Amino acid sequence: MGVRVRQKTKGGPWWIFVTHKGNRTSKQVGDKKAATKLAKEVQSALAAGDLGLLGEPEPTGPTFGDFADEFLERAKPELKHSTVVDYESVLRLRLKPALGDIELADIDRRQVKDLEARLRAEGLSDTNTRKHLRILSSILSEAVEDELIGSNPALGRRKGRNRSRHKSAKAKRRVDPFEAHELSKLLEKCRNHMHRKRSKVVPQFRRYFPFVLTIARAGLRLGEAVALQWGDVDWQDGTILIQRSVTKGVVDVPKGGKSRRVDMSEELKRTLREEYDRQFGRVVEMDAEAEAIRRGETLDALVFPDVAGGMLDESNFRRRIWKPLLAAAELRHRRIHDLRHSYASLLLGDGAELLYVSQQLGHHKASFTLDVYGHLMPRDRRGVANRLDALAPARTPSAPRPAGDSSLEELTHEKTPAVQGL
Repeated sequence: MGVRVRQKTKGGPWWIFVTHKGNRTSKQVGDKKAATKLAKEVQSALAAGDLGLLGEPEPTGPTFGDFADEFLERAKPELKHSTVVDYESVLRLRLKPALGDIELADIDRRQVKDLEARLRAEGLSDTNTRKHLRILSSILSEAVEDELIGSNPALGRRKGRNRSRHKSAKAKRRVDPFEAHELSKLLEKCRNHMHRKRSKVVPQFRRYFPFVLTIARAGLRLGEAVALQWGDVDWQDGTILIQRSVTKGVVDVPKGGKSRRVDMSEELKRTLREEYDRQFGRVVEMDAEAEAIRRGETLDALVFPDVAGGMLDESNFRRRIWKPLLAAAELRHRRIHDLRHSYASLLLGDGAELLYVSQQLGHHKASFTLDVYGHLMPRDRRGVANRLDALAPARTPSAPRPAGDSSLEELTHEKTPAVQGL
């Protein structure tokens, strides 16, 4: 037997919830004071065996579907647009059809397991299934915070060592970087490949060479390169500020929610400067004030706009530029994202510091970088231990001894009576 007083939603009316001999019921009362008063009366009536105070039973709480909608509205200000779209899709297609009409308090671990089995039966991958369960768990955890349910039945699903190994192995399988000679061939074709168009022979991909080179030389994600503005490029410092990304046409913060600065190679810096001059007109003689004015006028301009001056369409670029470029370079298909993998693997393979590469990529931890790219790092460690001999030698070259000088070695060989007697 139990009587509780609470709100179903924050800021809403107050309810009393009654559990008695396995049955549950509730009643909306109004403010907290009135609900507390009625709860005491119900408590006394139940003790006396009178069950008529509440009248007809009412639902004990919101359904999963109603609360899920409320959860998403609350979370929208804190989530990236792409995440909101993902949540909406998962709720609309899978979670609400399965659980939408069930009251939150009635969802138990058996129903969560049945949902998991249903998702797998529909052909969802392990990763996608875990994503659905993770979203469900987030919603139910919020319900626990609101005191609508006592515990989260989706918490703790599929955790443990096996999951970590699976995730690590899957991440490694997806990494398919270009070899150094392949990347050189790709970039050369992007810059110089000629294509016959009607009666003319024109460079087919040259316009996109700075874009491809930026991803390859700075390790940017595709959305980060698309959203790049000229104000993000620091010519003096030789860095690029990554502070925005675009996903499905919507500009948001980069993945992980943090901005970062990446170093430009000399080739990349020179190429971007040529692209800047191409877009805004090269001026041979320009004083500092005029250059500052031009710089201020171009801060918000996109570094890599489409032919109409708008934001580059990622799908269109993949279809019309990237795939034909791979074919022209006679390279097997890879994702554009594998340029980022190539950036990391080539640097690490050449002995670059792991922490530096991790920071350039914008990873939250160097351990994540190691987990993804560690199998690509050089495995030949022979001779590494010998470096210690050079850094801190155990012996020093012997110097010429002055006449009459007794060395420590000579002294240790003298056997005095006292020493012999020990």
